[in-house]
Amino acid sequence: RDRRLPRSQQPAAAAATYRLPSFNWLTAFLAEARRQIDRMRPAELASLLWCMASLNHTPDLIFMECWYRAAAARMHAFSAQSLALSLQALGMLRPGTDVPGGVSGRWLQAVLLHSRGFLGSAQQQCGGQELARLLWGFGELRFWPGQAWMDGWLAATQEQLASMQPSDLTDMVWALARLRYAPPKPWTQTLAAAVTGTLTGFSTQGLAMVIWGFSRLGLRPERQWLLRFKSASGAAYEDEAAQRLAQFVAGLLAQQNRQRFSAQGRVQRVASR
Repeated sequence: RDRRLPRSQQPAAAAATYRLPSFNWLTAFLAEARRQIDRMRPAELASLLWCMASLNHTPDLIFMECWYRAAAARMHAFSAQSLALSLQALGMLRPGTDVPGGVSGRWLQAVLLHSRGFLGSAQQQCGGQELARLLWGFGELRFWPGQAWMDGWLAATQEQLASMQPSDLTDMVWALARLRYAPPKPWTQTLAAAVTGTLTGFSTQGLAMVIWGFSRLGLRPERQWLLRFKSASGAAYEDEAAQRLAQFVAGLLAQQNRQRFSAQGRVQRVASR
């Protein structure tokens, strides 16, 4: 998959008319940023890395080492928003883990420890968008955060699923599929209900990624949910690119096949009694 912003952060088509900075300008900019990085606050560190990722510019190894050092030193001061934005930016850059210039396992463990406080906070410090960004970043880095962290994430997310935006729901399903983690059935049912309630707000890519993610995880929504999904998505796909349409159809067929084979299995078990 090409590097791109998560669906919650994709710019409008009109933004393509702006002229991007040259490679030399970005290199000089990062050199100056590196000299000032020890004075940057967490929000500035996060925004700096996110801007580079949005511009499709991979910082050099020296800059990334300085960034990791500065971010680790200020980890205790990162807000949920800044931490989620940093992880999202790293997911967009996909530098790998424990490789030269990549995200160190020690830094990711520090992120897990710090973010766990947000997940269990009674003050709801972590909103729906931040929850989606955190998991999306882990998914793009192919980093498994551990079952204990996922349990906290699922509990925090379930309380907010009904009020989350379609773009965040899309990123969430995509991330779960990347991590190959199928949540418990009650959580999945709540997710399916949240998707159903906001179907008209999904982009065509979002619709494709949701059904693809469900299929990838082996999740089987109820038949009525699939019928409503197909009805809502029919008009959106009239002029859609062939690749996205094929992706959507493949996921939908996989869902229907699983339901059919599951039904056949139940019939065979009853007949053999």
